[in-house]
Amino acid sequence: MKNPILQIQDLSIGYKESGNETVISREINVDFEKGKLIAIVGANGVGKSTLLRTLSNLQPVLSGSIKIDDQPLDLLKPVELAAKLSLVLTEQIASKNLTVSEIVGLGRQPYTNWLGKLSPKDKELIEQSLAATHTLELADRKCHQLSDGQFQKVMIARALAQETPLIILDEPTTHLDMYHKAYILNLLKNLCVEFDKTIIFSTHEIELALQLSDNLLVMQSDKVQFGTPNSLIETGVFESLFPNDLIVFDKKTASFKVKK
Repeated sequence: MKNPILQIQDLSIGYKESGNETVISREINVDFEKGKLIAIVGANGVGKSTLLRTLSNLQPVLSGSIKIDDQPLDLLKPVELAAKLSLVLTEQIASKNLTVSEIVGLGRQPYTNWLGKLSPKDKELIEQSLAATHTLELADRKCHQLSDGQFQKVMIARALAQETPLIILDEPTTHLDMYHKAYILNLLKNLCVEFDKTIIFSTHEIELALQLSDNLLVMQSDKVQFGTPNSLIETGVFESLFPNDLIVFDKKTASFKVKK
């Protein structure tokens, strides 16, 4: 792979507390290519959110290394990291009394002066981000007036306005109905193509991820596998992802079915 945007080598993730380490996943080795939509999937508690928080430098690496754009993550200053990586977490923002335009404008903070004054270029990028996420008509609306689906699009617009090559999202389809789950993931796919972004997201919507993602990182308690949807289906990884007493994976339809 030429010029990967994100390189992960011999990575162990987990938590440190009172001098003790709890390892959730280990020996993660993968390179993420530029301009791709990449899903991280796995059962509850396997470490999907922990991995994303580690990649975003929100919690420390236990061992191994992470490079963004060929630069060690732990050597990047906050303002440098903010120009390379934008983040959409499941936590709600502190104030939903801001307008949509104001929220998206926060994505320009790494580039504004200490007063936070927006330049003509900033305003142009905000409008471009709103248009790209189909939220331009919501620009003057307060965020507390939005539906869950609209609000998620606004948060993606903020990440887009931050103008980073890498965007990371933790469970972007939480609380959405089936149509809006598909809509959000399809939107992310289109943003990868239109703006040459690398977008990494965690999800429980494995069937949608198989249809829309370029690659998947499949996390299990004892191993991590990475590849295209078709290659991973052929390896049989999804057949062992969950206990088979209730659901089974159908290779032909790339879907999970309940045992009857």
